[in-house]
Amino acid sequence: MEYWHSICPSCNQGRLFVMSIENSDIPFLLCEECEYAWASPEEIDLRVHFDFQGLGIRRAEKDDIERAGWFRFALTAANES
Repeated sequence: MEYWHSICPSCNQGRLFVMSIENSDIPFLLCEECEYAWASPEEIDLRVHFDFQGLGIRRAEKDDIERAGWFRFALTAANES
């Protein structure tokens, strides 16, 4: 299941997916369209950009999101049936 938070405030088109940095418990949000990223949901309104380039990343799983205390921010499962 893929979790996303909201529509990207930068491009107003893509969804902000909850991602994880490989081999860590560090989540972040990444726009599927413009690839703008935020270090946390609390920083979206501040428009603080997180540079994820060069890091191994993957879509966060439910356990990753819960460990980070972000499940309240993961509003929708993208491929929920």
